[in-house]
Amino acid sequence: MKIAILSDSHDNVKNTEIAVNSAMALNAEVLFFCGDFCSSGVGGFLAKFKGPIYVVFGNNDADRVRIVDKMKSLNNQVKFFYDGDGEFELDGKRIAINHYPLYAIALARTGDYDLVAFGHDHTPRIEKHGNCLAINPGSVERNNDDVALSFAIYDTTTHTAQLHKLDGSILTI
Repeated sequence: MKIAILSDSHDNVKNTEIAVNSAMALNAEVLFFCGDFCSSGVGGFLAKFKGPIYVVFGNNDADRVRIVDKMKSLNNQVKFFYDGDGEFELDGKRIAINHYPLYAIALARTGDYDLVAFGHDHTPRIEKHGNCLAINPGSVERNNDDVALSFAIYDTTTHTAQLHKLDGSILTI
């Protein structure tokens, strides 16, 4: 199973739509969003993803009620984790999603997960902690250090991940 991981859209509906369409073109079956919508507009474009969506909120999600209402009205496969962390199993993999790198890396180091997805600092990277992959997909709005806008694809079958530019091409860091 391929999982698209996006984060930190910060109200950029155009780039969010491009990333979602690219993820679907790369055959992603599930979407994780690791926070920082900023407002409900982006939620409408995320909800166009054809498959289940798992969401945590970040520190820039002002109107959570509208975000939830909008996404759920457009896609009945959206799962929100309201307490900041999402922990679940998917396709035989133990997964955690969070917005903050400090917490995410700590979770990855416990050995309890196969995948931890996170955002917040807009720095795309894939780290390995034991058997766990900790993935920050970067941002669809702006990244640090002149790195291209990005998202990630994680493959549960091969337990590998790849960073992608918004257009779907591979991001090399």
